Amino acid sequence: MRFLLVDGLNVLHGSAQFSEYLPHNLFGAMEKLLHLLFSLLSSPDLQVVIVYDGGARGQFPEAETLHHRLSIIRTGAGKSADETILKILSRIKNLRKDARIFLASNDGGLRTAAAALGGELLTVEELLERVRLHSAGMEERLRRSEQQWTNRLGNHPGLNLDK
Repeated sequence: MRFLLVDGLNVLHGSAQFSEYLPHNLFGAMEKLLHLLFSLLSSPDLQVVIVYDGGARGQFPEAETLHHRLSIIRTGAGKSADETILKILSRIKNLRKDARIFLASNDGGLRTAAAALGGELLTVEELLERVRLHSAGMEERLRRSEQQWTNRLGNHPGLNLDK
């Protein structure tokens, strides 16, 4: 099993891809990141956790599971995403020795601590490039699948929808 831990605000502020939303539409930027990461769930062995700093208690749910393999955690006021990410990483490592855990963040201190715990590191741009490549691969597989179905239907006169 693979786990992707995402330092949410660090990713949003670490890429020009979200600059059209920031600083005035944080929720728009969060939604765009969520959409991008959701595309990775076509990999059946990947669990994604996005962790955001802060927020007034009660303003948002502290944790949301949007899919059985995609969760968002908001740390609440006074807690940092870094602490939460390191706790999650440590717990996964203790429970699942064979797990590969990736951290997506440009935060140097967090990256150093995560590496010491056995985490594999991605910069923000490396994460977004992997998402882009994954999405492009999915589009190509979909195109090939559609072509295969077209070829099959084209070879069967009773099922050819174009005639």
